[in-house]
Amino acid sequence: MTQSVDMNLFLSLAKQTLRTPKDAARAVINLNYPNVVWWQVLALATVISGILYGIEVGAAAREAGRNTSDFAWLGGPLQATVVIAISALLTLWLIYFVGRMFGGTGSFSDTLAVVTWFHLLSTAVSVALAVFSFVIPSAIIGMASLAIMFVTFWVFISFIAAIHGFQNLFMVLVAFVATSAVMGFVISILLLTLGLIELPVMETPNV
Repeated sequence: MTQSVDMNLFLSLAKQTLRTPKDAARAVINLNYPNVVWWQVLALATVISGILYGIEVGAAAREAGRNTSDFAWLGGPLQATVVIAISALLTLWLIYFVGRMFGGTGSFSDTLAVVTWFHLLSTAVSVALAVFSFVIPSAIIGMASLAIMFVTFWVFISFIAAIHGFQNLFMVLVAFVATSAVMGFVISILLLTLGLIELPVMETPNV
């Protein structure tokens, strides 16, 4: 991989991801970039996500006329970055090991490449939504976010299938949902124990 960002390649892969996500995942794998480059890209996407979280929380707090802490359930941008990084790493290992357990053939390098591409693309979409939110009504942004969520989920399942050579997307979906439910619970307990996230405090109305 060249050390400079090839914007044409990024846009081409982004379009292919929307049209045929399995083929896009294979194209990312076939780039044959060294793992160190993918780790750097994943770290960059994580830092940008953490900064974006801090900006969004600050904007939401100002709009509501409340304290930032009322919205920042992940804490500040630094804590958010740590949480996002832990989640990304656990997702990476989860896809690799559970996929192999179910007979998948994907290597760790393949998984790292595709998961990193997914996070990079997700971060780019989040940044775009944040920018458009300043000029587009919140109702439209909300509907767009919902549509993007469904598309993202479909792309993610397709990526897992492409990594491990699975043909049955429904079985991939079932395995992913079941495993994610268990891992989500474990991750939440871990982050709460480490003090990296806080449960929102419900205000009791005065009677």
